[in-house]
Amino acid sequence: MLRQRTSKPVSLFSGGRFYFLLCNATCCSSVMAMSAILTPGIASGLGKEARIAAARQSATPSINALTSRRGALRDYAFKSKSASVRVSQNGSEEAAEQDFVKRALHAVNTHRPENLAPYIETAQKGAQQFAWVRERTTAVWQGDVLHAPTRGGGAALSFAVFHAWHSCESDGDHVHTLQHTALGWRLGPEIAETETLGLRVRDHDVRLTFNVSKKYARFEDRASIERIQNSIPNFGLLRLSQDYTVRLLSCNGVPIPYKQSGGIIAFVPPTAKTFTLNLRYAGTVDNRNGDYILAGEASFNSYFLPNIARLPVTTTVTVTAPPGWKPIAQGEKKSETKAADGSVTATFRNDMPVCYQTIDAAPYTVTKRVVDGRTLSTYLLVNDTKFAAACLDELERSMRWYSQNFVPYPYTHYEVVQTKGQFGGALEAYSFATFGPGTLPDTIAHELAHSWWGGVVPCAYTRSMWNEGFAEYSDDLLHRRLRKVEMRPNPDQKATRPHFGNSFEGVPLAAAHDTSDGRSEAVGYGKGRLVMRVLEEQIGQEKMLACLTTFAKEHPHGEAAEWGEFAAIVSRLTGEDYGWFFREWVNRAGLPTLRLANVTVKQDGDAWTVEGDVTQAPPRYRLKLPLHLETRGTSVDTVLEALETEGATHFILHTPYAPVQLTLDPDYSIPLTTDEGTTFTFMP
Repeated sequence: MLRQRTSKPVSLFSGGRFYFLLCNATCCSSVMAMSAILTPGIASGLGKEARIAAARQSATPSINALTSRRGALRDYAFKSKSASVRVSQNGSEEAAEQDFVKRALHAVNTHRPENLAPYIETAQKGAQQFAWVRERTTAVWQGDVLHAPTRGGGAALSFAVFHAWHSCESDGDHVHTLQHTALGWRLGPEIAETETLGLRVRDHDVRLTFNVSKKYARFEDRASIERIQNSIPNFGLLRLSQDYTVRLLSCNGVPIPYKQSGGIIAFVPPTAKTFTLNLRYAGTVDNRNGDYILAGEASFNSYFLPNIARLPVTTTVTVTAPPGWKPIAQGEKKSETKAADGSVTATFRNDMPVCYQTIDAAPYTVTKRVVDGRTLSTYLLVNDTKFAAACLDELERSMRWYSQNFVPYPYTHYEVVQTKGQFGGALEAYSFATFGPGTLPDTIAHELAHSWWGGVVPCAYTRSMWNEGFAEYSDDLLHRRLRKVEMRPNPDQKATRPHFGNSFEGVPLAAAHDTSDGRSEAVGYGKGRLVMRVLEEQIGQEKMLACLTTFAKEHPHGEAAEWGEFAAIVSRLTGEDYGWFFREWVNRAGLPTLRLANVTVKQDGDAWTVEGDVTQAPPRYRLKLPLHLETRGTSVDTVLEALETEGATHFILHTPYAPVQLTLDPDYSIPLTTDEGTTFTFMP
């Protein structure tokens, strides 16, 4: 996804573009802290996700952890016999809970985790349970008590839900257990958004109707769900935009017990291994950054389908749009009918599991072009044939190159869809993309790249936004290859390096997950592209393309990916262990800081010797360090090997000509915190 942010220096992104993503900010539960409050034995049976690994397990995630813990809360969901979190339906107790959550909410909205100390269960104070409070994506949270129904009609389980409306690929609601202690109610561990509680949504069959004048949308969904382990959970959690209120939840015509607080729906899962939930929900859709129904168009993209952990799903989407409007959704169009009143109903099927869905509708002007058997189209809100042609030209170039160099494009068509609403950027939908004001045609290559990085290989945005770095790098590589001449020095690096500074401090690439957050966005997009380019310099462009192709071909169908999976492919295809590269560039925040030091020159007759060191401030990186010595005659170039174990790398250069200037990394191939100290000028 691309979202424009006027607060960000243009220099952080290729082509002078601003990319604003949307993803989830969810703190992972502390298993050790969790086990302290669970009944004996509950925390002992922790399973492992059958998906490739994840970066956001702690403040310094490990790229080598290629599987993620499910967390003790899953077992808690299966057994949940701890009396400390069960509540009776006593009015005074409920009032006490609500009052407690209201006071805790005030502390949450200070965005200072230390202010939550009086509200946290003692065993949790040392855990990183409330780091999410610092994040500013959501300025003002709402808070409610959720009494989750349990199997057999027993006493409900009590949770505190901190919720808000969230734009697509951004932060998410936070669900914490409520613990009844001797000191009263306290906030316990979080059920992280990555926690499935043993359930996976596999498919949606959803029908949407909407009223333009009232900005009101109604959904009917058949959600196919699979229980992914033997134990039957006592309750499950679905997440949905808080814009929508669930009116019905049933299975095979039988009502299912459920409760909703904000965007969290707690329900009692059927005991079958697979089952289908029928949901009816509706609400007013009138938001910023996407998700709106306007007089002349509508766009739905922020969690309008109930999800569990935002994991990939297939979809059948049926949309009814007003007369003269054209609806579009992901996948292949299966049917379209027009009613007597002129309204249009279209059905789309997407058999490629993805994490995010979009539905757009408006009275578009459509321009089509068939390229290599695929139909490429623009859906514009203006009738501008020249502009449509420019967009299709860019789309055609990008589609052909990506399909030839990655894996074949997975759909028979692609649409460039224009919006004039408060979109502020562009958003991928894999078989099409939605482009806000000022984003066309420049961002087409980036959004199309998401059909592979986010589509073929899904990204959940709950742990990292790895695919944004991939899309930025793909855009950059595409245009470098189309130019057929490698530009040296790197013009983007040369222009932007002075602005890097501390832009990438504080958030490792493996943990940059929230595209609405300025720090995560800068790291995910800006540093992501730079790191991919550094890797290309290390292993070569052709090997890099082979790694990308293998990633797309071999990724497990229907699962979300993370950096660790790609790291393993790089090591396998190069025949070398590149774990060090991902530890330094992906797991670690910031960039290297290098300087020339102790530079001396000696003349011996007609020969000059230049000697010195390249110093590296900690934390250190393993680097190839290009040096360029400009002289009054032939220049001297060399590449040093710097190790992360050494604070300085010594060099000696010989030349028959008087030295003029020594430059470290003359082609700007290494992203550094600063240019200072990378050039040394010799006195005449």
